[in-house]
Amino acid sequence: MPPMKAALQLALSYSIGFGTRKDDEQATYLLEKYSLQHTEVTNRIQSISDGLIQSFPKDDLFSHLSDQGYASFLDYTQYYRERNLLEKAEITCRREIQTTSLIFGDSHPLNWALKYVLTLLTASQGRWEETQEQQVQLIKSVSERFGEEYPATLSLGGFLLGTYVEQGRWNCAKKLGIQLLRKNEKVWGAEHLRTVACAANLAHVFRHEGEWQNAEEFERQVMEIRMRTLSVRHPETFISMNDLALTYSKQGRWKESEELTLRVINACPSVLEAEHPFIFDSKDNLASIYIKQGRWEEAGEIFADMIRVKEKVLGPEHPHTLISMGNLASAYLSQGLSQQAGNLGLQVVELNTKVLGAAHSQTLISIGNLASAYSSQGLWQEAKELEDQVIENSLETLGTDRLILMSNQALTSKRQGRWEEAERLGKRVMDMMEQKQGIEHPDTLTCIDNLGSVLQCQAKFKEAEVMHRNALHTRTKHDPGLDNPSTLVCMSNLALVLDEQGKYKEAESLHQQTMERRSIVLGPQHPSTLSGIDNLGTLLKNCGQYKEAETLHRQALKEREKALGSEHSDTLSSINNLGVVLNHQGHYEEAESLHERALQTRLKTLGPKHANTLKSMNNLASVYMDNGKLEAAKTAYRKLVKTQQEVLGPEHPSTLNSRNNLGLAITYQGNHEEAAMMHRDTLLIYQSVLGPRHPGTLASYMDRNITSPRN
Repeated sequence: MPPMKAALQLALSYSIGFGTRKDDEQATYLLEKYSLQHTEVTNRIQSISDGLIQSFPKDDLFSHLSDQGYASFLDYTQYYRERNLLEKAEITCRREIQTTSLIFGDSHPLNWALKYVLTLLTASQGRWEETQEQQVQLIKSVSERFGEEYPATLSLGGFLLGTYVEQGRWNCAKKLGIQLLRKNEKVWGAEHLRTVACAANLAHVFRHEGEWQNAEEFERQVMEIRMRTLSVRHPETFISMNDLALTYSKQGRWKESEELTLRVINACPSVLEAEHPFIFDSKDNLASIYIKQGRWEEAGEIFADMIRVKEKVLGPEHPHTLISMGNLASAYLSQGLSQQAGNLGLQVVELNTKVLGAAHSQTLISIGNLASAYSSQGLWQEAKELEDQVIENSLETLGTDRLILMSNQALTSKRQGRWEEAERLGKRVMDMMEQKQGIEHPDTLTCIDNLGSVLQCQAKFKEAEVMHRNALHTRTKHDPGLDNPSTLVCMSNLALVLDEQGKYKEAESLHQQTMERRSIVLGPQHPSTLSGIDNLGTLLKNCGQYKEAETLHRQALKEREKALGSEHSDTLSSINNLGVVLNHQGHYEEAESLHERALQTRLKTLGPKHANTLKSMNNLASVYMDNGKLEAAKTAYRKLVKTQQEVLGPEHPSTLNSRNNLGLAITYQGNHEEAAMMHRDTLLIYQSVLGPRHPGTLASYMDRNITSPRN
């Protein structure tokens, strides 16, 4: 370039402050040095201004290629982030907006272009509120000059929709998406690729909000149009296929989702590079489907591989890398590896908070997953605090994911013995989930099953049985096999409530099936498999098969101590159950030692009023009485009955059982009048609450006649 022309170009840059700081003195120096007139700079500025206005926005070849997915704009925000230049880039951009505004005015296209760049810079730093305000103002300026249906106005509206999604403002996103779709159809036509892209964005919002029918309808249309206008093997077609597979998965249609996702993954290498981000997303989605199907080892392998590749390609703190890390933590939890899940989950929460901020939806989901890991470790207070934090901060952010977190919170309340609170929350979540996703959706069925477990804890056995039967019937109707982990949970819960009602034959059959299938599907050492073994042992004990029950309880205890530790709630349950069956066989010393151990640990970890602590108090008192330590038994039962009446209520079966046993202890010490009154009142309540043929009622009748003590 000739020196005089270069001097004019540089003087122009100094005059308008574009690409460098505005410096009128430097501009004048260059003009005088090369004998140039100020009017030449002024004319050039006017020419630039007029040219930009006339050509904004230009519907050029690049735009057409971009619409078809063959060209994409440079992600320079990622470039700046990798080099730690985001802050410097933002300062430069703001300076250029200020100077171009002085030269060309606020409503000039060049000024708009710079403001658009600024929105990208603030968005890349997670400053969504600020980004939204900038985008709304920019859309207003462009639409006032060119109209609401101008292509640039519609494009900026699409960017604003994306910001609403990032903020979790789904209602705003849906309202804007519907408006944009109508305007794009009017301007471009129903099958124009810009209209199709708008429809795909709206489908994403529908999917998040649980409007599966709307999401599926739009995604099918998008996929068919792209197949017809672009090709079956076009990258944009792959994206629409992947979106449809996600909607299938959200509806529990995992086989369809898996088949479609595998089609995409197998076809992508012929079109995209092996390390293309879209292939990463598709493999992540496939692994998530495997988790839903209980194929955790396959899922874990995919997630671990994705983490390695993403760390190399995107960086260790990239949001997509963190998604794979969070997914791997979920896979660990599903396999019963709660310690590994908690350690990795905590790391993911810290990184998400650092990179995306504490209020970002991805951060909130990772906190909810960490709460689940803590709950599985028996750290219920820590879990509840995290669940409360997520629910409080996710009113508009998480959609149906928030309902799942609320259902988990109800389970945590149940485990803490706060049953009325758990029931209220469980019913509320079930109603909301049914309204949003339908009565037969897998997530709704999980909420129904969870509520049944809460009702069972309150001795509302008939209501709980109805809940568990309905959930199991619907699951097996859609998936007749018994390999789905959620189906096995339903079976186990139904067996437990049948056991409580003395329906031992059906309960034993369900326990046996559940234990065998879990051993095959989950593995013999999986926590759920061990729970099934322990549950079957309890039922055999209730049927009088003490030796067989003892064998199962010892097996469960050994594996749980090895896998979970000596103070985990599941381990303590096995200690309790083994102590009970040993007591029935007359092995009092070992039984007393086990119950004392369980009681002291539960007092330390759960407190004196927790339901499991009360069970340990009851069992230890029972051993005292069976072993002839009547004074110790009477003292223990009086304390237990008082606490149970306060915590469980006077009509709870556990309270009634303790009253019976206290009456027996009093009888054996010779105070027949007090004991007879206690047995009579207890029997009347048993008959009223559980019916005359319930095993507890019959045992109470026998206790009234002072035949033998009952544990």
